[in-house]
Amino acid sequence: MKTRIITAIVALIVFIPFVVIGGIPFELMSLLLATIAVYEILVMVKQSCFFD
Repeated sequence: MKTRIITAIVALIVFIPFVVIGGIPFELMSLLLATIAVYEILVMVKQSCFFD
């Protein structure tokens, strides 16, 4: 649990400036996060296929 809290705090410290700046940097950071999320979902789907 402690690791999750530390990770969330670090993520907020990195992401908040992009929200404040806005514009292209915010869009690029959002695109990066969305890409990482889609990759994670694809990895989870592949792993669940092996257990069927």
